[in-house]
Amino acid sequence: MTKQYFIWMEGSENGGFSYEQLLEKLSQGQINKDSPCRESESKIYTTLGQIVRHQESNQSPASAYPVYPTSRSAPGSSGFIQWAGRLSVFAGVVGAVYFLCLFDTSVSTTVGAVNNFGLVADKLGGIIASVGLSIFGMLVLILDRLSEVTTNK
Repeated sequence: MTKQYFIWMEGSENGGFSYEQLLEKLSQGQINKDSPCRESESKIYTTLGQIVRHQESNQSPASAYPVYPTSRSAPGSSGFIQWAGRLSVFAGVVGAVYFLCLFDTSVSTTVGAVNNFGLVADKLGGIIASVGLSIFGMLVLILDRLSEVTTNK
């Protein structure tokens, strides 16, 4: 059975190439020797140049020095999920501080300032929504980290 190789190109993994197909793509200029590449049995990315060098010397490319530990951290990974999680946590904290410290529930009347029950309910709703947004952002960050840990095994 011939080995299959996968290449990281334009933010995604393309694969199922034979060694001959890799050499053909290399000679046509579709990929270069610095392109991240891995064998089908391995989760470790090396460069295509290392695979060619080790293939010619009959060594396993998996023993080469890894450039990228897994496909998650290969070039093109945007980190969008971590960015969105951090933004949610930040927005939730800012909202909670606003509703706790700055949101005024009193209304001035002829007899003095009184608390408006509608504004009190709005304040409580804002606090609950802000804390919920922060918890959601933390869960996104935790689950993203857990998926990285399980992917790297």
